[in-house]
Amino acid sequence: MKIKELNKPISRTDNLVMQELDGEMLIYDLKTHKAYSLNHTSNLVYQYCNGEKEISEISLILQKELNKPVNDEVVWLALEGLEKEGLVRFEVPENLKNLNRREVIKRMGLSSIVALPLIVSVVAPTAAYASSVGVACGPGGAVGIGNDPNKTQNGGSCRGNGNCCSNNCCGTAGGSSGICRDVC
Repeated sequence: MKIKELNKPISRTDNLVMQELDGEMLIYDLKTHKAYSLNHTSNLVYQYCNGEKEISEISLILQKELNKPVNDEVVWLALEGLEKEGLVRFEVPENLKNLNRREVIKRMGLSSIVALPLIVSVVAPTAAYASSVGVACGPGGAVGIGNDPNKTQNGGSCRGNGNCCSNNCCGTAGGSSGICRDVC
C-alpha cells in the first residue's frame, strides 16, 4: 500500500467482534484479547475510515452527525488512538504526530469538547482466567458463574472444609466423611 493511500484511513475489521450500543462501539480483538470501548466520536471516525474518505471529509461528516464544530485535529486525535490500538491504518503527517487532547481543546475552544474522541482499552482475561471466578454459595449450594461441583451446601456430605460453602466440614475425624454446617 502506498503512503498516499494511507492518508485515507482504513478501519481494520478482521478478527474483531463488534457491538454498537447507544452510538458507542464495543470491540473485542480476537488476536490480542483486548477489548475497546469507543465513544460516539471515535466510533463515527472508525466507521467512516473506509479507505475512500480523506480526513477533511470525515471532519465534515462528523460536524453534520454531531451538530457541533469538528475540525481535522479531532479526527487526527481519534485516528492516532485507533492506530495505536491497531484498529486503523493511516499515515500521520509530521506536524500532527503526538497531538494531545489539551492542544486540541485549546484550538477548538470549550464549546465543542463533547466531540473529543475517547478510546478505552482493557486486556480481557484468557478463558482459563475467566473461568476461575469465585464460587458463590446460596441456599441451594454452589451457584452463579463459575459453579464448583465440589462445593456443598449446609447439610451435605463433605471430606474437608474446602468442600463446603460455609468452609466448615464437621465430623471428619479419622478420614471419614463429614457434614457441612455453619458452625461445628
